[in-house]
Amino acid sequence: MIFLTACEDGDGDSSLATYVAPEEDGGDASRISGEILIEEGCVYLDQKNPTDNLRVPVFPVDEANMEDEVLVHNQEQYEDGAPAEFRGGGWNSKVGDARGGDAFIDSLYLPDRCDDEALVFVVNRAG
Repeated sequence: MIFLTACEDGDGDSSLATYVAPEEDGGDASRISGEILIEEGCVYLDQKNPTDNLRVPVFPVDEANMEDEVLVHNQEQYEDGAPAEFRGGGWNSKVGDARGGDAFIDSLYLPDRCDDEALVFVVNRAG
């Protein structure tokens, strides 16, 4: 069972979706790559493919945070437009559907400002 929560900034809002990850690293998983897009209060991964939606990466809570407008994941910094590759997996739920209860996990937090048409991608714990 995976539980998701959010890292909140000072005003109680967050641009970063996170979850409490199990201790193991998650094993072999899919890889996803693209550019970080920090837009209107949400962190996305833009795969630069016209047939794919933007993805909202959901990070292990103890491995990622926002520092100003910079994503920090496993001590690496990703500014808006930076190339990135993550290991994990997703399902073909759009953010809007996942908010409506169509999710394979019990507890899911997605920033309110994320586009309802974006797809969710759960980032595995680094291993």
